Amino acid sequence: MILDEPTAALDLDTAKRIITYLRSSIPTLIVISHDDEVQAMADEILTLD
Repeated sequence: MILDEPTAALDLDTAKRIITYLRSSIPTLIVISHDDEVQAMADEILTLD
């Protein structure tokens, strides 16, 4: 699943709960985000220049 800024309009606690749920439910999850807290939950981060 590919998500583009899925937590942009959410408070931090809700965003963390959603990302945690998605990580446990979906084998391959690609999240595009500028949010440092969401990025901190990632296994791997790719930066595009």
